[in-house]
Amino acid sequence: MEIPGFYFCTCPDALLSKQHLESFVESFDNTWHGDNAKRHVFWPDELGSDPFWNALTLQNLSATPKIIIVRAAHTILAADWKKISSALATPRTAIFPVFFLECAWEKGQAKIPAHIAKLKCFEFAKKKNWTYDNIGINERTISQYIGQEARKFNLQLDKNTLYTLCETAIPDAQFIQTLLSQLSLFAEDGKITPEIISQITAYAPEMVIFDLIKDMENCNFQKIWRRLSLENDNGESFLFPLMALLARDARILWQICAKENPYIHPSAKDFKIRQAKKLGFSGITKIFNIILEADLSVKSGKNDTLQALEKVIIDYSSLFASKPLFASKILINDIIIESEQASRYD
Repeated sequence: MEIPGFYFCTCPDALLSKQHLESFVESFDNTWHGDNAKRHVFWPDELGSDPFWNALTLQNLSATPKIIIVRAAHTILAADWKKISSALATPRTAIFPVFFLECAWEKGQAKIPAHIAKLKCFEFAKKKNWTYDNIGINERTISQYIGQEARKFNLQLDKNTLYTLCETAIPDAQFIQTLLSQLSLFAEDGKITPEIISQITAYAPEMVIFDLIKDMENCNFQKIWRRLSLENDNGESFLFPLMALLARDARILWQICAKENPYIHPSAKDFKIRQAKKLGFSGITKIFNIILEADLSVKSGKNDTLQALEKVIIDYSSLFASKPLFASKILINDIIIESEQASRYD
């Protein structure tokens, strides 16, 4: 088949884009398969560097194909996109640039920034079908995705087990892959039961995120930090799964405030409606700001993951507190110290 000059993957879930890309590249000739092609991954803050521009524009003398993946490309500034679009206008063999637009979707459409949607390279890609669009995993599609991926692990799921997994899992491809991988180690003849899921979730920190959020909304800091202190990393592994779930919930709350009718499990519907009324648009906007600030602080090196996690917990909890949480940071540090001393001398 004809190899595209460049490609856009528009999906909020990077792993889904990666899975599609790997499958798509398999349709190229053998020189692009496996280790025959060299892969380069860049983030927006690396686009001013020589390695990025050399990878994008310089032909490899050995003719080894290059697949250039740019993550979070929806955050690239307009001025940088103009330079990239200009570079893409020149055809180059054995160089395949792929841009992951990991933006949110709304009403079935990706919220692509206007300065990207108007680019000549983006319009050309749409015309040539050099694009992949996927709304990602949500409450309506999680059952299908889990079932599809479970078959790859040779797992057998009955209706009740699939329902339990859908209730347990975060709608995130990486999370689901990890969960199914763990379950496959405990499956007997490929059969998974709710009991096995309960055993796994008792030891996997990601599985208690739902309880963690409830504790945050109740400002129960002692319970939060007692829970996190049981992990070897003091809860650092919670940060990104937690942000993914908070972002999903915030989008649902926003839709409720906008008088839309998002899918909500019946058992949680009344609670979500009360939550949306309490926060309103301004409160929900603060949730998005909390997530964005935490993400940027880690990627910029301003904070490590544990520091960012502490701030997310404090800032999110403050939205539900009956009074300002001025002493929360001190309280958290005291609880961590107390927990460390207890574990040291037990």
